[in-house]
Amino acid sequence: MRNTFLRTVAGAFEGMHPVLIPLFALLVGCCMRGLYLYELSLLPVGGTIVGPDVSEYYSWACRILAGEVFPVSVPIHAPLYAYFLAILAAFCSHQVLAMRFLQSILMMTLTVYPVYYSLRVIYFAPENQTTGRVWTMRFIPFVSSWILALYPPLAVYQAEFFSENLVCVFFAFAIYFMLVADKSALPARLGYFAVAGLFCAFAVLTHPSSVLFALFVFLYLLIRGVLGRGIVVRDRKVFTAFVFILPVVLLVLAWSCPVSRLASRPVFVQGHGGFNFYLGNRDGAKGTCDIPPGKEWYKVHADNSLQAEKMHVSSDGLFVKKAVKTFFRSPLEGIVRIGRKFLFIFSASELSTWSDITPLGKSFFHRNLFHYFFLFLSLTAGMVFFSRLSEGRFIHDMRYFLLLGLAVILAQLLTVSAGRYRLGLILPLTAMSSIFFAASGKTVGKYWRAGAALVLFFLLGLGGMILDLREREKDLEDYARVLLAEAHLKKGEPRKTLDVLRPGGKVLRDSRFSSLESDLAAKALLAEKDPSGAEKVLKEALKKDPEDFALLMNYGTVLLDAKKWKEAKEAFDRASLVPSARRNMADLEYNYGLLAQRTGKFSEAERRYHVALQLDPLAPAALNNLGVLLIQAGKAEQAEIFLRRACAVAPGSEPYLVNLAVALKILGKQQAMEKTCRKALFLNPNSRAILLLKREKDR
Repeated sequence: MRNTFLRTVAGAFEGMHPVLIPLFALLVGCCMRGLYLYELSLLPVGGTIVGPDVSEYYSWACRILAGEVFPVSVPIHAPLYAYFLAILAAFCSHQVLAMRFLQSILMMTLTVYPVYYSLRVIYFAPENQTTGRVWTMRFIPFVSSWILALYPPLAVYQAEFFSENLVCVFFAFAIYFMLVADKSALPARLGYFAVAGLFCAFAVLTHPSSVLFALFVFLYLLIRGVLGRGIVVRDRKVFTAFVFILPVVLLVLAWSCPVSRLASRPVFVQGHGGFNFYLGNRDGAKGTCDIPPGKEWYKVHADNSLQAEKMHVSSDGLFVKKAVKTFFRSPLEGIVRIGRKFLFIFSASELSTWSDITPLGKSFFHRNLFHYFFLFLSLTAGMVFFSRLSEGRFIHDMRYFLLLGLAVILAQLLTVSAGRYRLGLILPLTAMSSIFFAASGKTVGKYWRAGAALVLFFLLGLGGMILDLREREKDLEDYARVLLAEAHLKKGEPRKTLDVLRPGGKVLRDSRFSSLESDLAAKALLAEKDPSGAEKVLKEALKKDPEDFALLMNYGTVLLDAKKWKEAKEAFDRASLVPSARRNMADLEYNYGLLAQRTGKFSEAERRYHVALQLDPLAPAALNNLGVLLIQAGKAEQAEIFLRRACAVAPGSEPYLVNLAVALKILGKQQAMEKTCRKALFLNPNSRAILLLKREKDR
């Protein structure tokens, strides 16, 4: 019966072009993603950018569009995803929901096709049609397209602004070209391996941990070449290893060399990479991202920076040194930490990284179609892996997928485990799960191996899930509240922000996010025209965290609004003494400039803003305020330059657009002024831009 059905399906595909076969799966996947994004659009987080990593990538993308093609300071993330996001933002005019949908469709399509074609290379090869393989194995590529299109966690992740989505695309293309290379003769083989190396280089420049996969492939090709034919022979197999790795070395050097000059020390792709190693291997590490954004995060970095400065070493190097010392001081605890991370890698639940919006749990997908699906994928893939591990043909077929799986697992064992960090693992699991669904008889028929794999992966998935919930359940609830409050505030809904942070008017218990909650509550109260309430909230928060840089800065600006100039300066002076002030001098100079501007010291304000822009050439608030000062000084042409930059870096800021419109009006650029006013009114229907348009009509 089953064979009759499959033969009927196979007959329907007979003569169809291979590129058309995954299309129906992709169409259903598009509908699934559209449904998820529709539901997300009903939540405040859907159309806003919230979360540390996400906000940092988007900010970098805006700076790229504003003209900062190469960073002026050492970036804390790998570059390639920021450039991709910049293109996406420009194409979608910074409409976040449109960006989410377009990225989701692109990531799905660009992952499905290379995996599908990779499995065609393996299972449609002529030699594989005559070696006793069951004919249903030809369904494997077809099944893979359905798994990747309809795997629910992917539908969620691919709509988020995470670099791991793009890394998966590059991994998939690299594997495809390596498989094609192995089937090709010289000189095409060398060309295909060079292209595969290029995609691996792109992966490394998207996430540095991808270098493990590139190294594993290089070593595999080198060993295969040496053991196979020698160096100077007709096939020149040894040379393929160096042809493959050359693009990785050249592209990484092309980026890392100028970044290293910025840092005055060697930097591999991004700064602060040592922190990830420290995060997963320090004393008390839980195996996942257990230091949330806020006071703990900033304190760890500030303390380490001060210590590194005294020791005349780099911050990254000191983080690594601390983690290594911790391991050798207590190797048994270090091994236990590695064991916890291994459990987390195969956890049935998707672990948050303090950037995910999934802890909100307010969408059907987040509640019911996000967690636990990894368990089913790992169970089916695990049974295939264990039942066929002794088959040389299986190892040969899956060689590059297995190397990728090993690299992704090792990267998390070395640093930290999380749901999105294991996205690369989805590719080998999909390939092996496709074998299970296309030819399950040969897998299940090996009872002992299949049964052992079933029990093992079930226990791993269950153990990781229980461990995560026990460690972080309450923290995730608090984090979800902060995410929701931040989203409401960015949408211009301060009352809802306060309702989330102070339900029923009651202050919630202290949490690891208390300083962030106080900060958001104060900003919401300011937006509600209650500066005294904001001042009270910040004053109470500073009693608990007197050295919180962000709280001190915001407290100072609240005092500025209350025209308490002396107290405001004292708050900024206190902030300047906090260790983290060294990393935030641009913000500090901006606030001193704001104080000078509010007190009528315009020349000092202009000087302070210029200093802030020397430290951070695209600081949007400094650009905007300097533009306003130049308008007041009758220098509208110069003001336009600064205000355009401010609007480019912060495209969602309605006040900046209004100020630009004023400058354009003074310069007599009527059409540009009207266009800018319409943008401001789109963001805020009650914008002051409507007054500019009315005055223009009355003339």
